[in-house]
Amino acid sequence: MNVVGRYEGKLPGAPAILLGSHIDTVVDAGKYDGNLGVLAAIAAVVELARRGERLGHALEVVAFGELPVVPTVGRCSTRGCEGGARPI
Repeated sequence: MNVVGRYEGKLPGAPAILLGSHIDTVVDAGKYDGNLGVLAAIAAVVELARRGERLGHALEVVAFGELPVVPTVGRCSTRGCEGGARPI
């Protein structure tokens, strides 16, 4: 099961940047992988909210229950889950 939270940007409904990670255990995970990736994303949104700041896009924080699986692709990293990383 995945958990998703959304922090709207200046324009409600604007495209979102996805922040977060999976929360299952993975051998040889990256430095910000797993729970730390989710908590860091939440901390960033909390700080924006505390300052009353809204960005030009929404932020969505996702805690994946496990590494995401895309039916047509198979397992994917959180970076490439939307079809490949794109520059912002």
